[in-house]
Amino acid sequence: MTVSFPSIGLSGDTIFVFILIGIVAALMASNRVRFDLVALMVVLALMLSGVQTAGEALSGFGSPVVMLVVALLVVGEMLDRTGVAAAMGDWIRFRRLSLRWSSIRAAIGSSIS
Repeated sequence: MTVSFPSIGLSGDTIFVFILIGIVAALMASNRVRFDLVALMVVLALMLSGVQTAGEALSGFGSPVVMLVVALLVVGEMLDRTGVAAAMGDWIRFRRLSLRWSSIRAAIGSSIS
């Protein structure tokens, strides 16, 4: 049975999807549930509600873009766990501070001469 709301021009499926987007945004903003679990819950909600068939809902996992995002998340986690990300952050912070002091010294030196 399809529910529609002719006064606002939206079908029941459309309203369900907008409500689902709101819930997903709240879950991701709260950072209480891992974003990968939220994404899987969205796929399940769309399949179980009948908005999408199982084939439609799962077809996106074969996309090269999805594989790229997964690979980037894996590499990012590896860099974080091994400490490489923290070391690079410290190096960038040090370089920025040393560049700032160099700029200050150059400004003071030019104003004195």
